[in-house]
Amino acid sequence: MKNDMLHKPIYVITDGEKPDIIQRLQADHIIGKDVYSIPSNVTSVGGDMMLGILANVFIGAPMSTMSGNIARARAALGFHSSTNYLFPLSNQSHNEWEFFCDNDDCLYDSSVLKDYVG
Repeated sequence: MKNDMLHKPIYVITDGEKPDIIQRLQADHIIGKDVYSIPSNVTSVGGDMMLGILANVFIGAPMSTMSGNIARARAALGFHSSTNYLFPLSNQSHNEWEFFCDNDDCLYDSSVLKDYVG
């Protein structure tokens, strides 16, 4: 069974350092109307983590310890690895991003993590 995630709410968990990213997502003609940012006056680390952990799909930044912890918690809870997007690679020939982690092993593999966190 394939989940159709188009036109589902997209919640952005952010530290607010780059607000232009949210603005660019919200300006997108396909997904823009479905992109939401959690107001800073109601956000909390625990709440943000639970939102990411329990989401149908999680897209995180590999340099973020919170993203890594969310992805590992999702793996521990049995979410399929195809719903965690944490390690992007730029595909220059197609001008798009690809994700190379096809199982949960890379969430703990130091040879993978060193490329993102040193």
